[in-house]
Amino acid sequence: MRNNGGYFELDDLLLDNEFVKLVKKGDAGTINSLIQMYPHKRQVIEDAITLIRNLKIEETPPEKNRSEQDYRKLMDDIGRKHKRNILIRITISAACAVIIILLFIGVERYQRQDTYPLQAFENYPVNTDNILIISGTSVKNVKDSAVIHQTQEGTVVIETENVSDRFDADAEHLQLIVPYGKRSTVTFSDGTIVWLNSGTRLIYPKQFKKNKREIFVDGEIYLEVAADRSVPFIVRTGKFNIKVLGTKFNINAYERDDAGSVVLVEGSIEVQVEKTKRKLIPAQGLFVEKRKTELRQTDTYYYTCWKDGFMKLNGESLDYIFNKLTRHYNLNFIYNRDIAEEKYIGKLNLSESVETVLYNLSLSTPFTYKRNGNKIYIE
Repeated sequence: MRNNGGYFELDDLLLDNEFVKLVKKGDAGTINSLIQMYPHKRQVIEDAITLIRNLKIEETPPEKNRSEQDYRKLMDDIGRKHKRNILIRITISAACAVIIILLFIGVERYQRQDTYPLQAFENYPVNTDNILIISGTSVKNVKDSAVIHQTQEGTVVIETENVSDRFDADAEHLQLIVPYGKRSTVTFSDGTIVWLNSGTRLIYPKQFKKNKREIFVDGEIYLEVAADRSVPFIVRTGKFNIKVLGTKFNINAYERDDAGSVVLVEGSIEVQVEKTKRKLIPAQGLFVEKRKTELRQTDTYYYTCWKDGFMKLNGESLDYIFNKLTRHYNLNFIYNRDIAEEKYIGKLNLSESVETVLYNLSLSTPFTYKRNGNKIYIE
């Protein structure tokens, strides 16, 4: 990048070929160095990274067309003023990416997440075959039975069947992706343990700061946070933020789901939804759906039994159950809507095969099932 004394704006970065190459190459080390060199321009740099990764950028002569209007609107939403007449041509395939960027940046700024690691969000899907740990440009495959530890020095230790694999993170933040049909656990250097459910993305620093422990979640996790009254533990999601000192609780905050929840098992937590803060006591849950929140007493095991391999049913429909099994087993269930509203009470053992689970369900509501690849047909 050209040295201009730190006097640059978003346009300058988007038109700087060296910077664009750094982003496309995924050179997290150089980008982090740039942020440290110009800390007052951190937000400008991160916005540029987001746009470069999601949009096709090219400089063209000035035209009054739809693409220019879209670009100008996007720039206004981000809150930047332009110094030169440039155009970002948004292809049809990138239109959805624009909406995602606006929502993502808007949520981030509203919650004042100044340290949100935008550069750590690579476009890795959660429907991969393996559990992944991503550090900068390095991608590590993790076996299902592996135990993951994060040391105080920033080293990742993966233990599988008495075999220990260690590697040093080459970025300030790591990303742990648990795909559909998988589950995982990670133990942080402070002793905090996190269980991750299927289809979950966790971003965390390779080393916690001295005055703050902070992680970012898209999905469902159960935490046992190591007590440290001098260093709060903060969990940030797209639906709410949670602040704790030491406790046990469950978070369900999949970005792709309308609803979310925080259920407290032990200790106390403070949950922030938009501008409202709520303090929870054990056996309370805060439930969010369509921008409405509700605080109520609840059966905590109903929300935490997934980490032990069970699904508790209190009159849920077969439609609800199949939706849960889809994520757990990474399978698609195709069924007649006539049986979708059948209700169930009891407990399913999800450590068993999907065929065994379906057989147990069919004892209450007679149906047949046939598997073809990753599809299961229910009749």
